[in-house]
Amino acid sequence: MIELLILAAAAKAAVPTVSGIFDCQSDMPAVIAANDGKVQLQAMGGIAADRLKFTLALKGAKAEANWPNSPVNIDGKAKVMATGTDAGMALFDSDGPCTFTEKGCATMLHYAKQADGSLKLLLSPTALITDQAKTTRSPFLVIVAARCTAKKDG
Repeated sequence: MIELLILAAAAKAAVPTVSGIFDCQSDMPAVIAANDGKVQLQAMGGIAADRLKFTLALKGAKAEANWPNSPVNIDGKAKVMATGTDAGMALFDSDGPCTFTEKGCATMLHYAKQADGSLKLLLSPTALITDQAKTTRSPFLVIVAARCTAKKDG
């Protein structure tokens, strides 16, 4: 009997608890590159401000992003995995076209609910760079921070 109660509690804890529709504003993407043992962070530019706004709906184990022209290829539905109390991640994938890869792409969206009901997000899309002169390819990291507020009714 005790084992069943422990399993039930663990199953309940694994279900994401954040629900709602959120208006989100992302920062400009930044690139983290590791070359010859050195790590560099470089902010990207040139993305119009209206392309950095989106809507995120969370309900149970489902997420839906409405982000037309997303610079990190997030638009559509994804499954949510709980990573902590009022925190989770969703993996959005796409066949393309992709911003940072040649073919298919994916973006991992991490979120954590704040005391005021807002969400802090960190997004990380798949990324691949090609050096045509050296005929090499290397993965690199792109990160995007975002803040979301609960959408007001009416």
